Amino acid sequence: MKTAIVWFRNDLRLHDNEALFEALSWADEILPIYIFDPRQFRPVFDGFPKSAHHRLRFLKESVLDLRMNLRDLGADLIIRTGNPEDILFALARHHETFAVFCHEEACDEERLVEDRLVANMESIEGEVNFFWGHTLIHYQDLPFAIEYIPKQFTVFRKSVEKQLEIRPIFPRPKAIKNIDGVDAGELPSDQQLLKKISTSGDFIQQFRGGETNALLRLKEYFWESKNVSTYKETRNG
Repeated sequence: MKTAIVWFRNDLRLHDNEALFEALSWADEILPIYIFDPRQFRPVFDGFPKSAHHRLRFLKESVLDLRMNLRDLGADLIIRTGNPEDILFALARHHETFAVFCHEEACDEERLVEDRLVANMESIEGEVNFFWGHTLIHYQDLPFAIEYIPKQFTVFRKSVEKQLEIRPIFPRPKAIKNIDGVDAGELPSDQQLLKKISTSGDFIQQFRGGETNALLRLKEYFWESKNVSTYKETRNG
């Protein structure tokens, strides 16, 4: 029986999730996991946090929504707090699960975590399978090399519209079987991640996190209010 770890990162969804789709196609059982990385909340220059309370609230809502959606399919989301490269490696060794599936990131700090995870997994003859899932257009499908992306969006758009077909989406799974014997874990408290807790609620519009609310928002914007039809006139507002 083949098993795999699915590491959710900035892809907290079941729809059109290539990493999840490929893991389910390859493995008999999976371990879906989200890891709160404290390094993403630490203060940076002049004491400003990399992420503050509004972002953390939205993230927690998104993680819990993913957990509920997975439970509807017979699985569960494992939640941990710590360094992903270490937690994933420990889980892989303990459960003898030598394949990790995830979406890759583009920025330096996230790529460093990926490199450390790959090195850890290689030490037990395991592997990390990376996929790209952050952009409407896959970078491999662009009609020009990455280093030659036009500096003006209009030039980019016109070139892409003439020469590109959007890839089909990956289907939402109908059922998922979890690896047994893993403690699901709970959300960390705000105090565990944030040095300073704020109760300020001053922002223009409160969006709730999670795939469920995102799909409702798309439905309202495109098909119910049809606000997309006036996008060009209202986008700057």
